[in-house]
Amino acid sequence: MKKIFIGIATVIIILALVGIYKFSYLANQSGYGIDGNQMSLDNVPQSENCAADGKGCKQFNPNKKTEKKVVQNLKSVNPETFKALAETGEYTIIDLRTPEELLPKNGGKIFPEAINIDFYEPAFVQNLLKLDRDEKYLIYCRSGNRSGKTLDLMKKTGFKNVVELAGGKKAWDQVYGDIKKTPKQPESVVCTMDVKICPDGSAVGRSGPNCEFAACPNAENPEMKIENFDNNITEGNLGTISLEEVAQHNSKSDCWGVIGGKVYDVTAFFGKHPGGDANLYRICGIDATNAFRVKHGEDAKPNTKLQAFYIGDLQ
Repeated sequence: MKKIFIGIATVIIILALVGIYKFSYLANQSGYGIDGNQMSLDNVPQSENCAADGKGCKQFNPNKKTEKKVVQNLKSVNPETFKALAETGEYTIIDLRTPEELLPKNGGKIFPEAINIDFYEPAFVQNLLKLDRDEKYLIYCRSGNRSGKTLDLMKKTGFKNVVELAGGKKAWDQVYGDIKKTPKQPESVVCTMDVKICPDGSAVGRSGPNCEFAACPNAENPEMKIENFDNNITEGNLGTISLEEVAQHNSKSDCWGVIGGKVYDVTAFFGKHPGGDANLYRICGIDATNAFRVKHGEDAKPNTKLQAFYIGDLQ
């Protein structure tokens, strides 16, 4: 009888131990302790031998938020690659030039389907950021300056896939454009806007092909005072000039622009323009009539000053 009692007690003890082990195992797998309280993963020690499902390892914390790295593909390409990408139909094409530059007489668009987001528009950044940053875009301007700055802006604001035409429309025209060259016109002479004060108080300006000061009425005194003065001393009227010819003079060292049907060589005005060189550079090589009117309206001073740089009429 005693042996039977001992045997039954032994079986009960074994069963109790098995039950406790199973309960502890299940509690550990579910994230709860034996006391019924949920265990914190922060208290679980690091382990080099984590389970296959990662449970019990701090580095697999499911509550930890991870940041997804945005993969960006932004680059500049040559006209041939740009053309091939445009023909896939996968990209939205953006022309960053001004509305005046898009007119047929100024060369028009490279791609008729391109949307226009004017880089010089005050709301340019806001207009650009209205676009879906997950879409694919092709961007271009006249020379690559505006598109380069736009590419940098789109990179900083999270656009994922943007391709710029390196060198802009000028590079495109060299490969695909049908540019009709006009004969080189004789260079104009635009004298600087200053005068020489003669001993008798009279003033003479510069003239001739070398822009030399004219002789004073009484030249006995060689000491002359030179001071800035607004005048209209200009020589070398070229007659009629085509827009194609104007387009060739599009740099700070050689800048022609069209305003109101008249052509002006404003190269000598760089460094002197009250609004800065950046604003003056905008008229180089294009018909800037609308932009000039919007900026200055009927203000007489800018219009008067402009006459000093007149070289001919637009053909």
